[in-house]
Amino acid sequence: MRKRRIGLALTILSIVVAIVGMYMLSWLQREKLYSQAEWLPYYEWGVLPAFGLCSFIFGYLEPVAPWRWPLLMVYVNYFSGFWLMKYWGQIPPFELILMGVFAVPMIVAGYAGAFLKRRLRGGKIVA
Repeated sequence: MRKRRIGLALTILSIVVAIVGMYMLSWLQREKLYSQAEWLPYYEWGVLPAFGLCSFIFGYLEPVAPWRWPLLMVYVNYFSGFWLMKYWGQIPPFELILMGVFAVPMIVAGYAGAFLKRRLRGGKIVA
């Protein structure tokens, strides 16, 4: 029961982190009148590393299947851009694949967090 609560809490937190990341970019576009070329460095150097850090922490807290959190964050962030920024992208199938590629370092960070927890506990984590 406790594992399900942690998993549900991390799922909700992943969704919130992703929407906050896109809201920050939406704010830059609306208030500062930045174009996509101007806010893209904030995404690459701010939002994506924050997702990686969250993936590491979430992988440490819930080491079973740590790939869930980065994929959820990346895709919720992508789809929330449709509503927050009115940005429909250029080639959605290509962008979906690109988001999966962006998630690979975050998935590695999630597995690193799970590995760290296993090492600190001195054993294997069982679901």
